[in-house]
Amino acid sequence: ILAREPESISLLDVYEAIEGPLGLTDCLFGEKVCNGEHCILGGAISEVNELLRSRLANTRLSAFKEE
Repeated sequence: ILAREPESISLLDVYEAIEGPLGLTDCLFGEKVCNGEHCILGGAISEVNELLRSRLANTRLSAFKEE
């Protein structure tokens, strides 16, 4: 049972209710191998993090209801 209407629940809400706060990473390696200044991936990791958070936050649970 939902506590709120599906239109007011984002996928980010669902994710964080199950997994906890969405942890964003700035490195794909288990341990950082550099300080990030000269990363071969440039700003791609932070861009992907921002895109994922935005997509989850802006997608409502109501988008998945059956018609």
